[in-house]
Amino acid sequence: LFRSLCTLVMNTIKSFLANAFDRLIPIYNSPSEVKAIAQALLMDKLAMSQTDLLLTDKDTPLSEDKWASLCAAISRLEQNEPLQYILGYAYFLDFKLEVSPSVLIPRPETEELVHLLTQTVKQEYPSTLHTPLRILDIGTGSACIPIALARLLRKDAVEIIHAIDVSSEAIQTAQKNINTIEHNIPIEIQEANLFTLPVIEREEGYDIIVSNPPYIHPKEADEMSKQVLDWEPTTALFAPSERPTIFYDEIARLKHKGYLKNKAHIFLEINPLYAQETLNNMRSIIGENNIHLADILNDMYGKERFIHIQIQE
Repeated sequence: LFRSLCTLVMNTIKSFLANAFDRLIPIYNSPSEVKAIAQALLMDKLAMSQTDLLLTDKDTPLSEDKWASLCAAISRLEQNEPLQYILGYAYFLDFKLEVSPSVLIPRPETEELVHLLTQTVKQEYPSTLHTPLRILDIGTGSACIPIALARLLRKDAVEIIHAIDVSSEAIQTAQKNINTIEHNIPIEIQEANLFTLPVIEREEGYDIIVSNPPYIHPKEADEMSKQVLDWEPTTALFAPSERPTIFYDEIARLKHKGYLKNKAHIFLEINPLYAQETLNNMRSIIGENNIHLADILNDMYGKERFIHIQIQE
C-alpha cells in the first residue's frame, strides 16, 4: 500500500516531506514533531547532517530505492513504532547508541542523572589523591549510563564500572554499545538479578551505585503513548502496582549486603508520584544512623525525579 501511495507524487525531498506530514500528523498531532521525524529519516537515509539537509535543494530527486526505504519507514511509524527503533539508534549526550525493542530508548532525564553523578564526583574527588572509584549500574539496558560515565569521568578517577541487567537481550545490546563506543574506563557487564545478588565482602563493594529502574505505576498506562506501550519493554518500564517502590527498596538493602562502602553515593531516577515514599522507605531500610545525606532533586521540568543518598562515613 505504501508503495502505491508514494508513487502518486514525484520522488523528491519536498514531496517526501509533504507525504510524511499528511500521513503522520493524525498520529503525532504536532507539526513540529512530524517535521523533525521526517527530517531525521532523510538525514539517516541520505547520510546528511542537519545543515546539509537545510542547504539542499528540496526539489532534489530521490532514487527509487531511497524513496521506497523512506516510505517503508513511514509505514512503520504509522504502526506506532518509535523512530529510534526504526533507525536502530538513539543519541544519549554526544554519542550514538544502538537501540532495539529489547531496551528502553534513553531519555533526557537520564542524561540529567548522569550529570548529577559526574558533578558530585568532580566536586568530591577533584584530584588523584583518592582510591579509584568502583561504580555499579543496575538495570543498564542499552548501557547508556556506564558508557556516559566512562566518557565523562577522568580515567584515573575510576577503577571500573560494573553494569548488570536481568534481560539477556538487553545484555547483548549493551555489550555491542560498550564494544563500539569509545570510552576511557573499563566497563564490565553481567546478566544478573537485583533480587538475588549475593552478600559480598565490603572491600568488594562500590563507591557509587546508580540506577534507573522500572518505576511507572500500571495506573499511568492510560496516559502513555502507543509508541511507548506497544514497543518498549514493559519489564523495564513498570513497577508492580502493589509495591511500586520494590526496586528502590532492594537497592537500599544492598547496604547490608556489603555493596556500599563508607561514604558511598546512591543516585537514582524515580517516579515523582511517589518520590517521598521512595525516599522514606530507603531511609528506613538503610537505617538513619547509616545515612549522611538523603535528598530528592528536581529535573529540568521541576518534577521530583532523582534521589541522592550518601552513606555515613
